[in-house]
Amino acid sequence: MESNIKNLRIKHGLTQKDLGDIVGISQQVISRMERNRENISVDVLIKLASYFHVSTDFVLGYNLSDDQITDWLQEMQSLSIDKDKIISLIEWTDHMQQKDWLYLWFIVHIMNEKQL
Repeated sequence: MESNIKNLRIKHGLTQKDLGDIVGISQQVISRMERNRENISVDVLIKLASYFHVSTDFVLGYNLSDDQITDWLQEMQSLSIDKDKIISLIEWTDHMQQKDWLYLWFIVHIMNEKQL
């Protein structure tokens, strides 16, 4: 499992020192975390997810590949879903498990970024 810390840091134009200062750890620890040479403490993981507005799973690298996302998005675009079906799906989310909520959030987030 590869973390997304480096990609998130670079995307936001931060140095390792900048990010370390933000979450309260040294640049060296950030470097080791980016290379998976150091475990991420829960409090730092939460700070990273909060700062970057992503899930903790995303920070840790539990995310879908770009190819999987593209395949899913193409499949979803080919579906003919009417407004009533969408409303029933939204109502169904009350019964979703935490893991499924994270998948749903991730898909919506990617769609919003790509403005589909």
